[in-house]
Amino acid sequence: MATMMQKQHRVLFAMAICLNILGALIPAVTARDPFAPTWLKEGAYATYISIGEEGGQARVFDTTDPQFEGLKYMFNGYWKTSGDFPVAFDWLHYRNASLTWRCISVNATMAKLQVTFDCIGETLEQYAGVVEPTDEPIRTPLNGESWQRSGEAYVDLYTRAVYNAGGVFLGTTHLWLPANPSEGQEIVVWNTETKTITLPVAIESSHETIQGTQDIFMFPLYGFTLDDSEPNSYKTIMLFYDLDTGLAVAGFFSWDPVFAAIGIGDSGLVGTGSSETAFYDTNIDFGPQRATTNWTQILQYSILPIAIILLVATFIVRSKKKKK
Repeated sequence: MATMMQKQHRVLFAMAICLNILGALIPAVTARDPFAPTWLKEGAYATYISIGEEGGQARVFDTTDPQFEGLKYMFNGYWKTSGDFPVAFDWLHYRNASLTWRCISVNATMAKLQVTFDCIGETLEQYAGVVEPTDEPIRTPLNGESWQRSGEAYVDLYTRAVYNAGGVFLGTTHLWLPANPSEGQEIVVWNTETKTITLPVAIESSHETIQGTQDIFMFPLYGFTLDDSEPNSYKTIMLFYDLDTGLAVAGFFSWDPVFAAIGIGDSGLVGTGSSETAFYDTNIDFGPQRATTNWTQILQYSILPIAIILLVATFIVRSKKKKK
């Protein structure tokens, strides 16, 4: 009896070891919510650039203008009457634009980012004093000179809430998301006092990035309205996110609250045709590249069935020996 119990204990011990090994090797597939990105450290940066020779245009606004304070930049900026004055963005026509955010300090809960929009300016259309949509704006030629805006934004590490230098809430960034989500998992992309928007994740693979082929995820249904009472608040997210870090690494880039901190309502950094905005540069490590055959993943998910087969085979062999 003692010998039989000892054998059972050995079998249970072996199974426990296998399960522990399996748990250590298989990564978590459910992203923490809330979460804090471990890679968002002082000095971390990312730069997006426009592509194509045709240039582009961006909606820009004065961050000190009450028409655009707080979340108003998301809803105002299109021709409509708001109180006693019309609301409209200025339009910047440019070439060779880049958007960069750089972490200049970080503590346990908040990251301070230096945000810069830089381009070769062509024309600035200003709508100050324009009363009717048919009125002509003031057009200022920029003659190919450098046009830049720079400032600071503060991002909550756990909620991704963005604030300007005055502490005013500007929305939820989607420049990065929780890492390692599962297929179909709902992720928060916008969270305010009046509305929370979640979208389901689709896991993809074999996407080329500036750091080689990576596993990524995205939102198949990327369109949503930030405020149901504001038809002009319709936005899209057309970015690919690195699975290991949750960082946006490719796709069509247009808007984000991080850049609203410096008065960029829509960057205009969208590709032409089937091209994409270039994720130009970063010092953030995406992790190992995806191999053609992912032997690590195969090993991770085959350990348990192999262990069970070996244990069953051991039982059968021992049972046959007993009968003899």
